[in-house]
Amino acid sequence: MTLLYLSLAGSITTLFVIALDRLLSRSMSTRWRRAWWIFLPLFFLHPPIQLAVIPAPSLNGKSPATVKAEKIDFPQNTESLPETTLTAWEPLLSFTLWTGWALGAIGTLIVVMVQTHRAARRWATEPLCIDSDLLGLLEDCKAKAGVTAPIGLVLSDHVASPALLGWLRPRILIPASLAKTLPHRQLRAILLHELAHFRHFDIPAGWLFNLVRAVHWFNPFAHLAAHAWARFREEAADETAIQWMQSEADDAQTYQEALLSALRDANKPSPSVPVGALAIGESIAAIKQRFIMIQNHPNRSMRPALGIAIALLLLTPIFFRPVYAEDKAPKKEISANDAAKAEAVKAMTSWLNTIDEGDYPKSWKNASKFFRTAVTEEQWIAACKSVRGPLGKLIERELVSALYQTEIPLPDGTLKKAKVVIAQFDASYENLDSARETVTFEQEEDGSWRASGYYVKPKL
Repeated sequence: MTLLYLSLAGSITTLFVIALDRLLSRSMSTRWRRAWWIFLPLFFLHPPIQLAVIPAPSLNGKSPATVKAEKIDFPQNTESLPETTLTAWEPLLSFTLWTGWALGAIGTLIVVMVQTHRAARRWATEPLCIDSDLLGLLEDCKAKAGVTAPIGLVLSDHVASPALLGWLRPRILIPASLAKTLPHRQLRAILLHELAHFRHFDIPAGWLFNLVRAVHWFNPFAHLAAHAWARFREEAADETAIQWMQSEADDAQTYQEALLSALRDANKPSPSVPVGALAIGESIAAIKQRFIMIQNHPNRSMRPALGIAIALLLLTPIFFRPVYAEDKAPKKEISANDAAKAEAVKAMTSWLNTIDEGDYPKSWKNASKFFRTAVTEEQWIAACKSVRGPLGKLIERELVSALYQTEIPLPDGTLKKAKVVIAQFDASYENLDSARETVTFEQEEDGSWRASGYYVKPKL
């Protein structure tokens, strides 16, 4: 249920964030719009933190957490005694669903890991650029971007467009033909764009979105969120790079020229492109869209207060979810049948304890009139010694079903009008790991619940 809850919460938030981003993209800087994009994976991955305390319902004055055998949540008015639990198919269905989910999640992660491994191996063997002019340009761009980490520069004819590869050992990949033909002012724009990706922690954020796609591989909104994030991060890197260039009296025209040059170079055939969670590459369609955006998009205003307020609004469902306490229980109406089942199961627990303690005479005396008429005390004691004695000491007992009936079948085939509760328990003993106990209790004329039937057998 937690997985479905997270999937639904993430889907709704994805649609909300995409709509919000389109609505405010012309009036808010991507610096502040990033807040709600970065928080988006939390709705898919992080269950709500339970802070609010609300009283929890109780059963007969006791907390359900402390009355294990009194949790009654089974069908009512059933006319036959079940040999096994009525919901025996549920474990199989649950196992099938969880197995299918696990196979899908593992398969998605394997695909990402294989792509990442191939990209890492492929580009780790590529020699780093030693051109002093290009390395000097890269260092100037790093100083402008405030990046002090060592970043390698790779020129290759095997990459279709500029890309950032790796996080711990980052490299900027640039097509060799592009590096040879582009003037330095346009190469500077490209380098600043890739450094903006590094400054924005886009590769670690990409890991989060890949994890979302793996965990929620069945949810199309998880894949939609990852694709929408990929488009937004390029726009954010564009805007950051243009801001760095404008601070040195350059304008967006140089940046547009650099994108046009990258677009022309990307149209040439290329043997391979970097893929996987370690790389941020750019498709031809994405470069075209970015060029149109930069050409037609006006300068955005900075509205940090609005961005922070929206981010906090998005975070509210994560941090607030009601938690039930065990005291001051709210009034919860229960049916008469549920109340009868709860009272009967409580009496069963007490009666079974006398058998566990070996006090067989007392258990016979506390049974119903019908039971004591059908079985003598000597017969009952002998049966308990031969059946229960060899089992040894009780280790654990848990209620698995409780059925309320208004009739009970008699040996002659007729039905007797009576209020009866038939319960099944799973128990383990010293000499038997798994047993199934079936207990029948009847309500007598004085309103008390007493045993009218009991048998125990190994659970298959």
